[in-house]
Amino acid sequence: MKRVLEKNAPSFLVLLTDVLICLVSLAIAYQIRFNFNVPSTETITYPTVFPFVLSIRILSFLINKTYKGIIRHTSTRDTVRILLTLLAGSIIMAISNPISYQITEKYLVPFSIIIIEFLLSVFIMVTGRLVVKVIYMELKNPSRKKTGVLIYGAGEAGLTTKRMLDRDKATKYKVVAFIDDDPKKIGKKLESISIHAATAIAKLIKKKNIKHLIIAIQNISPERKQFIVEIGISHKIYVLNVPPVQSWINGELSFKQIRKVNIEDLLGRDQILLQLEKSKKRSIKKLF
Repeated sequence: MKRVLEKNAPSFLVLLTDVLICLVSLAIAYQIRFNFNVPSTETITYPTVFPFVLSIRILSFLINKTYKGIIRHTSTRDTVRILLTLLAGSIIMAISNPISYQITEKYLVPFSIIIIEFLLSVFIMVTGRLVVKVIYMELKNPSRKKTGVLIYGAGEAGLTTKRMLDRDKATKYKVVAFIDDDPKKIGKKLESISIHAATAIAKLIKKKNIKHLIIAIQNISPERKQFIVEIGISHKIYVLNVPPVQSWINGELSFKQIRKVNIEDLLGRDQILLQLEKSKKRSIKKLF
């Protein structure tokens, strides 16, 4: 199963699957619209309606290349592209209706059918891709074998860290919870992961079998970082640090860039500079 999912599906096969989804969605749309009793006045239009709808779908897929993406790595951007592609095709169908009415005094595709078919196609296409992605990720890196991780910081850097861990096949870590000092965020969820206060760290470590705590706040104070490190040391877990955004490779964070917190990081740049200034002054005094 895993070997099958690891192979990239041929583009034509993805395109064919998407077209079949639209075909099935269109057939179901008619059934739903007419309470599973489609009148003969509608069925006689099938030879015209079905080729027309599928032609628009195929053309829009070819133009926007929705079939080019790797299914097991479907992203939010891919989902939006599918949504917009299907929406554009549905708008074309809707615009064609007034034109058809002027010629035949009958709508080519009922507006209700257009709406139902669009919703069904979006749901099936997006859900199908996400299911393949979830199955692949679970087979590649089973959740039960992953080590629990806490992310300190429920901001942009924390979210980026969480997504990086989810995406990186080589990692064996699973984000269990976010920790944040903002009272407005406590109790809420970020991509289905709960956000807790710093006071809950010890409890989460014991309850969720946490082994790593990643600090993902860019401008955290040395005092606060030291507080987090001390908690980690007292509970015998690793405390890691996300580097500044400026040092990310090509603007993207990778797991290899996350390092253990150094003693120098706890001192703080301001304190180091202050110590250097004091050393210079002492050296000058000795000279005179």
